[in-house]
Amino acid sequence: MGLAFVAFNCGTIKTAEGASEPPIKKEQQQQSPLGTWVLVQRSGGITGATATFDPAAKEKVILIESNKFIVWEKDVKKSEQAYVIEKGKVIESTVPQDILKGEQSMPQSITFKDGNLVLRTQCYDCYTELYQRIR
Repeated sequence: MGLAFVAFNCGTIKTAEGASEPPIKKEQQQQSPLGTWVLVQRSGGITGATATFDPAAKEKVILIESNKFIVWEKDVKKSEQAYVIEKGKVIESTVPQDILKGEQSMPQSITFKDGNLVLRTQCYDCYTELYQRIR
């Protein structure tokens, strides 16, 4: 099962009250999904296999801006779309988490591990992807 990721063009990050968040301060950037990220690991799917990627090869790069989400694979732009980030129920936890919801993609939970971005597509037998910040 392949992972289709579509980028966005008119999104916002929402707080629990539904208001847009203020600009991100430098000290908060490590825990912010905004920025440019390169895929370093993918796991899951029907087999549960784990694949690692050389960040320098830039197999898959995502750019998350305040109003759009863009995906490149091997330097080819694959998608761009609007998105929102909302708190909601996720497969991997009983505690509501941030979920990235795009116009044309499956919802993905957003967490951070050691400064890296973790995106988990919200379906069974889907993929978990670990990204390293490059900007």
